[in-house]
Amino acid sequence: MNTVNENEQDVIVFENLRRPSDDIVGDYTSVKARVIPVAEPFVRSNAAGTTRIVESLTEVGELARQSGLKIKAVFAQ
Repeated sequence: MNTVNENEQDVIVFENLRRPSDDIVGDYTSVKARVIPVAEPFVRSNAAGTTRIVESLTEVGELARQSGLKIKAVFAQ
């Protein structure tokens, strides 16, 4: 993996990954990825509900069931 390209500083070129070329049929080119800055953590004041700690998959299922019933009730009105 090359971290610096001669033309663009914000591109990573993966020399060991190949994909079909856009220009030449039957040819392959290296995979390139643009470097994206890390997002800052954020909090939104308009978020609905609360964040909770879930202990098991059973609890996840129950929360999903409750959520589904609420959505179903909204569409039934």
